[in-house]
Amino acid sequence: MTHGVTEHTAGLVYAGQSGAINEAISDYFGNAIDLEANGQSMDDPDSGLLGEDLCTTLSPRECALRDLNNDMTTSKDLVGASFRGDNSGVHLNWPIVSGALWDIRKSLGGGLADRIVYRALTAYMTPLDGFTEGRAAIIAAAQELGATKAQIKTVEDAFARHGITPAWESWFAREIAERIPSEN
Repeated sequence: MTHGVTEHTAGLVYAGQSGAINEAISDYFGNAIDLEANGQSMDDPDSGLLGEDLCTTLSPRECALRDLNNDMTTSKDLVGASFRGDNSGVHLNWPIVSGALWDIRKSLGGGLADRIVYRALTAYMTPLDGFTEGRAAIIAAAQELGATKAQIKTVEDAFARHGITPAWESWFAREIAERIPSEN
């Protein structure tokens, strides 16, 4: 259901970075709803698990399909996949953004964080946004909603911990160029 909200608001294209943001935001809200409905605290180490209650014979952590509470970053985990391979990394790269969003929710609390992410989705994000634009949209929404300087710094720091900074794509392009053998 949360994918429907994502699709009918920002319309994030389901490929590459915009697709990874689509997955991350949809999972973020799906899990936030689940936590609220079940009265689960963000302090619970299993709060970021998705699908953890689908099994009866495994522990929640063994059963979970995904964990929003992760430490994946652009610098060590970003996968460049072909379009045929996971729509250019939609599922492979979603944890980078979802980790940042979940860190924001843990730090600011569900009420404020959920409003910020929803406002970014409905007012600031556009269909082809990448990680940098998604970060900017979240920050703009936080500012619009009256977040304090400290709260905005918390948002910026959450993205930075996951490698999403204003210049990360330039760094990534240099890294890739260094790994490709020259044609000489």
